[in-house]
Amino acid sequence: MADFTLNVKADYKAMLRDMDNVQRRIAPAAAAAALNKTGATARTSATRTLAREKKVSPQRLVRDRLTLRKAHRNALTVTIALTKLTIPLIELGEPRQTRSGVRVKRHDVPGGFVATSPSGHRGVFRRTGAQKRLTRQGRYAGTGILREPIAENRIFLQPLAGEIILRELTGPKGRQSWSANLTRELKWRLEKLG
Repeated sequence: MADFTLNVKADYKAMLRDMDNVQRRIAPAAAAAALNKTGATARTSATRTLAREKKVSPQRLVRDRLTLRKAHRNALTVTIALTKLTIPLIELGEPRQTRSGVRVKRHDVPGGFVATSPSGHRGVFRRTGAQKRLTRQGRYAGTGILREPIAENRIFLQPLAGEIILRELTGPKGRQSWSANLTRELKWRLEKLG
């Protein structure tokens, strides 16, 4: 009968070195890449949902307001931020003045009007309410007809945008996307390594 001895000390040290390499370099890079892909997918899905809910076309108007701050090896967080909270109605398309107000695509503004300010800004406006001049005693001190102040009509994206983004990132769809992306990134990096 023959005895065989197998020495795996050198292989074991190399394996530990490779494991340390994976823990220090490959795992954080794979996690950052997976987070970035998951964040980009969530941003796209949130853009589509928000544009559909708020009746905004083209979707570019919503996408430009959602910024993605990417993850890095040292900072494993992805942030989707809403940079501008509103979309002026004039950006949706050419407004049509009607008898009852203004219509811009699928948005009606009863009592609205299209105007250009002295600075050159064009928008869809509406009177907001009566403004009275009062004396110090609290009595009306105006003479003649007072004009009501005006405000530009806008589509407000908040708080619906926050709810949609949170649902896309932390919901079951976001968790599945994260685990699939992490598995894919780790596999690709390990194949590339060796």
